[in-house]
Amino acid sequence: MASMGQDFIISLLEEFIEQIGIVERDQLLTQLKSDLGSEELARAVASLLGADPGKKLSLWRFISGVDVPRQDLAGLEQTEDLTEAEPAKLAEVILVLGKVLKKVRQQTLVLILDELDRLQYVGDETGSTFQNAFRKLTDPNQREVSILMASSAGNLDELPEVFGDAYGPVLSRIGQAGLIEIPPIDSGDVDAFIKEIVKFVRDPGVDIQVRISELQASVSESLDPGFFPFTVECIESIKATIKQFMTPREITQRMTQAAGRAFLMQRPVISREVIE
Repeated sequence: MASMGQDFIISLLEEFIEQIGIVERDQLLTQLKSDLGSEELARAVASLLGADPGKKLSLWRFISGVDVPRQDLAGLEQTEDLTEAEPAKLAEVILVLGKVLKKVRQQTLVLILDELDRLQYVGDETGSTFQNAFRKLTDPNQREVSILMASSAGNLDELPEVFGDAYGPVLSRIGQAGLIEIPPIDSGDVDAFIKEIVKFVRDPGVDIQVRISELQASVSESLDPGFFPFTVECIESIKATIKQFMTPREITQRMTQAAGRAFLMQRPVISREVIE
């Protein structure tokens, strides 16, 4: 919710109400129930009728899943906020917003859930609640929201339990065509990939050749314009520490760790010593 922001969400819902074109609250509520498929959310959205700034903030707090004062909940005709709601309930909110976005602006909401391998640390009971949420999001009849889920695993069997096996309730809904494997980078392409990553995050206003000329005498390792501020030896050490498949994630993680250590050590370049 934070990535979409209050202005986007509230303006979208206001456009939705305006598009309905009904000024009587009872009529509006009836239409919202029909369009949204959720009486609870329909009552909350109906609170925007009249453009009360206080109601806008209360609705945003409710939808974004933070604590909502009891008095504000009453104004939204809600009995409890979403702070203790199960993931499946939060998935429903996302789907409703996707439905509104497609209806009002003819756009598709894209939900990106990254690093889901962290779910391997949740217990069985909590894992089942996440699985219910994923089942809602990946339901084949759901057309409002596009879902991109990313998880690091050597194969499908190593995915967190919340996905189930290939024939489970989540992966079976995604289907084989929806599974995208990111293979290891070919050894001959690793250096080119690293140089592209460095180029992407490096300040384009810095004159690399000038900086290398200034620093080369004080550094015992080789400086390559494509790798700078990493030394050539540092890059080789990073590659050597990756014992399994050399994936983009593994490479960028090692580079980030090395850059952080060099910063803490106040080094002008990221050298091999921060790896060893």
